[in-house]
Amino acid sequence: MPRIPLLDGASPEIGSVAYGMMGLTWNDPNPPREQSLATMRAAFESGATFWNAGTLYGTEEYNSTHLLHDYFSKYPDDADKVVVSIKGATVPPPKYIDGSEENIRRAVEKCLHVLDGKKAIDLFELGRVDPLVPIETSLRALSQLQKEGKIRGIGLTEVSASTIRRAVAITPIAAVEVELSLATTDVLYNEIAATCAELDIPLVAWGAMGRGMFTSKHVRRNADIPEGDHRKHMPKFQDEVLERNNRLIDEIAKLADRKGCSLPQIALAWVLRLSHSQMPNGTRLGLIIPLAGSSAPQRVTDNMKSVDVSLTDEEMKEIWKIIETNPVTGERYPPHILRFSQY
Repeated sequence: MPRIPLLDGASPEIGSVAYGMMGLTWNDPNPPREQSLATMRAAFESGATFWNAGTLYGTEEYNSTHLLHDYFSKYPDDADKVVVSIKGATVPPPKYIDGSEENIRRAVEKCLHVLDGKKAIDLFELGRVDPLVPIETSLRALSQLQKEGKIRGIGLTEVSASTIRRAVAITPIAAVEVELSLATTDVLYNEIAATCAELDIPLVAWGAMGRGMFTSKHVRRNADIPEGDHRKHMPKFQDEVLERNNRLIDEIAKLADRKGCSLPQIALAWVLRLSHSQMPNGTRLGLIIPLAGSSAPQRVTDNMKSVDVSLTDEEMKEIWKIIETNPVTGERYPPHILRFSQY
């Protein structure tokens, strides 16, 4: 089982697939509480014991940290069995992120207030890197909070290889979270995954199902995306782009059918198979943990069964060929968000 190294010396085991809480509160400011708790319980019972939360997932008044409080109030015995990573230090647009010492401390203190002792902050991640604040300043602030016993570890989100190297010169990094899926393979070629492997930092692959591209209800047209869904205006989900990108989905779906598994299961299984493997170009990869989220208990249970999907060497070669011959187009973000990506 994979482990997450924390600054207090602990190295807890976690499930091979992590659970992402974004969908519980991202599009619904008033999510059905009992269903959310049931979904979290399904993740736990399926072996997903690394949870990805965030103060940006919802509103200031109700986000995934509030759900964590509610869950661990109901299931206190699970608190020591789940490793929780909380993304924070975000602020309203147009700034989006404030990496100053003052704001980082405010964000951590607010999380602790909401959690109310029901769960420790195992990892605190900067929601993104603040381009106006040196990463060293932000990390020294987090390191001080760890020394005070307010957080147990530090994570980074959407950072470049050079920023990772600058970060480890200041403090140990428990995990680096970046987008990685069959449809988004950038980090495998831009030194980020290689740097994590070299420095023995677990890489957490968010968007492992292609932001819904590799699900049973995958998007064929922009009209399939409901109003209010953050993907509605993203470059990858416009009709002229979807028409091309759906070719990749269709080819992967054929392989899933042959193997008797679902499309999301094979998407997650591919990311799992990357862990500690060697790419066709010779790049060696380290520990990679796919992050899968859903707001429905049954879908969480089905997704976690991806650990039982075994991809052979020949099937991996086939998938690499499918990716090569069906390149995905479209930027990951609109321009005003793209500037915070892999800074």
